[in-house]
Amino acid sequence: MESALAAAAWLALSALALVLVQRLVQHIVQQALFLLTGRVEWALFLFALILLPGVILHEGSHWLIAKLLRMRTGRISLWPKLQRDGTLRLGYVETERVDFLRSSLVGVAPLVAGIVALLVLGQHVLHIDAVGLAIAGGEMDIAWQLGAQILGLPLAGLWIYLVFAVSNTMFPSASDRRSWPWVGLVLGVLLVISLVTGVGDWVVDAAGQPAMRIAQTVALAFSMTIVVDAALLPGLATINGLLRRVRGGLM
Repeated sequence: MESALAAAAWLALSALALVLVQRLVQHIVQQALFLLTGRVEWALFLFALILLPGVILHEGSHWLIAKLLRMRTGRISLWPKLQRDGTLRLGYVETERVDFLRSSLVGVAPLVAGIVALLVLGQHVLHIDAVGLAIAGGEMDIAWQLGAQILGLPLAGLWIYLVFAVSNTMFPSASDRRSWPWVGLVLGVLLVISLVTGVGDWVVDAAGQPAMRIAQTVALAFSMTIVVDAALLPGLATINGLLRRVRGGLM
């Protein structure tokens, strides 16, 4: 029970930290691009271009799952567009409206695809998980050594860039989450029924270990991404500051 609670807490904290770090990174990058170009439209276009591999994986996973679930698909766009609410839409895939279960599976597909990609890149290519464990254990000297080894790997810059692009585009959009409340309602009803009928303990025992492993796996993917984004922050902030000075000197 304690290990399950620890896994759930790790997942919740890593998800919250990742969202906060990503918002900061995205803000700094977008601001730097605006300072560089002087126009919002160009800055947004360049931002979308930087994240293009992640956008392709995001929209491609929507399309693939929709096809596997025998849903009709329409237009596919990878072109960024600023929405009326001020948010940036990096792309979209048109799919037919079907039952909430299939819609939810299509909606969650980018998150699943992104986590798999991050685990492959972070754990098996870059070995960022070792850096995270060293930091968690307070062994900063070892963390620096491991980080230096990662930078010395072949194509390290490309792999780090892909982690950045995928992690910043894998979270489902508002439209992707449209059917999630219905799924949550159904799961809640099933949970109540299992508790009332007395099979709740059996369900918990049967699903506990797999659910804990999934939570630990997702939390690991999130944690590795936090390490990459946090490592990029100082450089991005420095570039942003230099561009501010240059723009200020030109005005």
